[in-house]
Amino acid sequence: MPLGATISSIICGVLLSACEHGIDVTGRVVVPVAVQQRFSASRQGRVLVEALVPGMGGSGGSQRWQVGVLCDPASADRELPLRQFEFGCAPGGQATIEAFAVPVPAAQTVACDAPAVPFTFDDAVKGTAVATGMQAPSERVEAGLGSCHDGSVAVDVTLALP
Repeated sequence: MPLGATISSIICGVLLSACEHGIDVTGRVVVPVAVQQRFSASRQGRVLVEALVPGMGGSGGSQRWQVGVLCDPASADRELPLRQFEFGCAPGGQATIEAFAVPVPAAQTVACDAPAVPFTFDDAVKGTAVATGMQAPSERVEAGLGSCHDGSVAVDVTLALP
């Protein structure tokens, strides 16, 4: 490859990499002891999060994750970290973060130390929630090149029994 073409390729690569933008959702979901006590190794629970964030998850903006599994209760509140990222442009606006502690169906067994993963669930699962929590933070939009900007949402949700 001639030197001019090599330099052009490098410059093009640098410029394109500078145009990558994304949206971060970071924070924690707190599971109080009273919620943990509703679950055990033989009656497990999942902590699920649904995030409606402008610019994430296509036009609907919905993302869903399993952020933890509840087995034997601890003697203190449990903090489950939430850190998700998606490439895209942050338009800014209001985000809604909902967390749910739901029973794992009896026919399933989940590793108690399962990592946070994307998780598909339908709205009917929300109806089985033992505890819920919600936060409506604003999406912070940071400066970017052109009309595409980076965004971030800080999450701090505590589950509560009804």
